[in-house]
Amino acid sequence: MPSGKELMEMMHRGEMPPPAMGVLMNMDLHEVEEGRVLFSGIADDRHLNPMGGVHGGYSATLLDSACGSAVLTTLPEGKLYTTIDLALKIMRPVPTGQRVLCEGKVQRPGRTVAFVEGWLRTENGRLLAHATSSCAVFDAPMPR
Repeated sequence: MPSGKELMEMMHRGEMPPPAMGVLMNMDLHEVEEGRVLFSGIADDRHLNPMGGVHGGYSATLLDSACGSAVLTTLPEGKLYTTIDLALKIMRPVPTGQRVLCEGKVQRPGRTVAFVEGWLRTENGRLLAHATSSCAVFDAPMPR
């Protein structure tokens, strides 16, 4: 089993397929470094709410993915994570059909809990949403 950073780098290089959620959210992985990742996404008709705007869950999903993936890049082989909480502030609506950038950055890694922050922005840098998150870190289950 590779380390978390190695796993994310393999996805970035296309050596393993993206997770199904990434496909559904129309996300691409652009940058991977220890404690930081950068995704992009383009919301389309699949991501609209009944009023015709991009559903707030789109922002939440991108930010949860970026925050969790940033934590993953800090984990050694044999360790996994899961989101404990995600606090999200949406400042502006996500535009339909335009690329947005979502960065996750670990603020404090930990043996049992990691703290992370994320930002969702337009390509020209306008802040759309901000999130803070904590993730539980635990041993991967042994294969049977």
